[in-house]
Amino acid sequence: GNMSEAALKVAVCKGGLWDEKGAGAQLLQTYVRDTQLEVPFSSSRKMMLTVHQLPATEKRLATLQFDSQATHVAVLKGAPDRLSPKVTSVAQLQGSVLKIPGARISDTERQLLSTQNRSLAQDALRTILLAVCPLSATEVA
Repeated sequence: GNMSEAALKVAVCKGGLWDEKGAGAQLLQTYVRDTQLEVPFSSSRKMMLTVHQLPATEKRLATLQFDSQATHVAVLKGAPDRLSPKVTSVAQLQGSVLKIPGARISDTERQLLSTQNRSLAQDALRTILLAVCPLSATEVA
């Protein structure tokens, strides 16, 4: 929703990632957003999705390393109770990068997500789950 989005924008700006200049503008130029594939936030779905094209020369986004077939990455953000059942793997640390997809998510890791989310909610804190999914050219065609 708008309040969560505003809080995220403030955090990003405090981190120096402005849309109009500097590192933020560079990210937007390097990882072009495909607005035709976007699924906007809705209160009934409690999630949203954007799709970004990966550079042809490097299949990574910062420290996230995607496999060679990936041409795009879907970025999902939303309510943990809606997104966590759809999560199938967790990033796997390989040297200095996080391999996506990584290892299959275990029942223990899934339970930890749920427990942490409930704990934060009991303290009246909002939580957002962020998930990424590499896509091939055929999946976005």
